[in-house]
Formats: sequence, structure tokens, C-alpha cells
Amino acid sequence: MKTVAVIGPDHAHAQAVATQLMRCRAVVGAGPQDNPDGVIAVVGECTERDYEVVNAVRQAMGAVILYRVRAPQDRPQHQPQDQEQPPPTPWPEQVGVFHCTSVAEVQEAVDGLVLSRSRWTADARRADLERADRVRIAVRVEMNKVTQALIDDGAAEDPQAAHEQFLRRLRAAVLRQGVAWPAVDTECDLEAAVQRRNVAGEFSALAAGLLGGLLAGFALGRVLGQPLLGLAVGLLIAVVGAGTRLFMVRSSHRAAEVAKRGAALRETWMGLVADVMSRVNIPRVADQIGGGR
Repeated sequence: MKTVAVIGPDHAHAQAVATQLMRCRAVVGAGPQDNPDGVIAVVGECTERDYEVVNAVRQAMGAVILYRVRAPQDRPQHQPQDQEQPPPTPWPEQVGVFHCTSVAEVQEAVDGLVLSRSRWTADARRADLERADRVRIAVRVEMNKVTQALIDDGAAEDPQAAHEQFLRRLRAAVLRQGVAWPAVDTECDLEAAVQRRNVAGEFSALAAGLLGGLLAGFALGRVLGQPLLGLAVGLLIAVVGAGTRLFMVRSSHRAAEVAKRGAALRETWMGLVADVMSRVNIPRVADQIGGGR
């Protein structure tokens, strides 16, 4: 059953209206602690104090039913024309304030316009879940772009500097979503992303280049019948061949090392983003209206 609060400057008038309402539980003078589904303000002439109260209720509840009790001076009376009473101060029209001129209209408003707290709470929970998903998706998408940009700019060359820049961008992305930065350990083992130099591969390439050059020079010397000339040419070919092979091996290894470092940094950073998003506190509307789980 719906619970409505009946308030007003005159307790007797509020009580009189409450006793006439049906299909609801009308509580005279109920406050926020009673969790009413709606509020009925039984008022007289518009005064500054009553207006402030009605406006505060409207802002807190989203809507308020306003029933104006006709005072004796509002009713027609037989009196000389030269003693006419000034007209009463009218209540201004406001969004969320439903004016009623009879108890029947108040009853109709209660039946049709009072909020369903369960539906309101369900909508708030659904909105909270949607906002949490939007925040997490937005941060992850932005940081994926940041990660790719840093790797393309040579993050593997200086992982520590790239990591510090990534942290700054991550903090900005989280704060941009209107949530606070959580307490999280941002230190990462960047040494794991650094690959050891392939000394064995370089030695093999150097040996193969030297051996190939010497064999080629020896063969040339035998063909020409001049061993010394063959030895000199062989040494030259060996040096050039060994240098070329060493350069090719180092270039290939460097490209592979950069790719491995980039992949390791990406894995480390995405893990950090997941850790941050699991700890971030996204304010929930449902908790503010008493519908938190």
C-alpha cells in the first residue's frame, strides 16, 4: 500500500484531509525517515515560509500535491463594497507541483501520480549498472589507444619513461569519468619486459661469415695458383661477410626484441588498467535513495 505524508501549517486541516483519503496510508507530519511515496501539502494563503517548505519537498521528492484550503476570507460574504477584502496571494505554478482544489482531486492525484518506490529503485539500480559499464568501457578503450600510441612512439626504448606517461594518462582517463583515483600499486616489474642480448646468435653469424670468406679466398687462390692473393681476398670477403651477417642478425634480433618488449608492456599495462577498474568506486544512485543491495 502506498504511504503518503500529509503536511501543512495547520495540523487540523492536514488531519482532516488525511482521514478522507482512501487506498493509501496517510501519515500526518511524516518525514523522510518514514520513506513516503508522495507528499501532500495542505496549505492556505501563499506565504514565504510555506512556499519554501513546498519548494524543498518538490526538490527532494520530485513532485508534491498541493491542496489549498479555503480560508474564511476566501468564501463569499455579504459585506459592503467599500469594505472588500484584498484577494488572497495565489500559489505560483511550478514544475512538479500539482494543484488540487478538492479532496477528490487529491485522491485522484494520489492514485495516479504517486511514485512507485520499487520501480524507482529498480530504475536506479539499472542506471547504476549502465553507468559502471560505460565508465569501465570508456577507460579501457581510451587506454588501449594510449598503449598503442606509446608503443608506436618507441616505448620499448625507455620502458620506465613510457610507464610514467601511461600512468598520467590513466589517471586523467579515470578522473575524466567523474570518479576518484583508487588506492592501487602502480609499480610494475619492467625488467621482465627487457630481453637478453642474443650473444650466441651473433657469435654464430660472425663465425659463419669469417669461415665462408676464408673458404672462398682459399678456393680462389687455388684456382689462380696464388695462395697469398687468395688469402688476402679471403680475409677481405670474410670481414665484409661477417660484418654483413652480424648486422643482419642484430637488426632481426632488435626488431624481435622491440616486438617482445611492446607485447610485454601491453600485457603489463592492460593488467594495471584491469586492477584500477576493479578497485575504482563509482557512486551509486540506488544507495542514495535507500535501494542499495
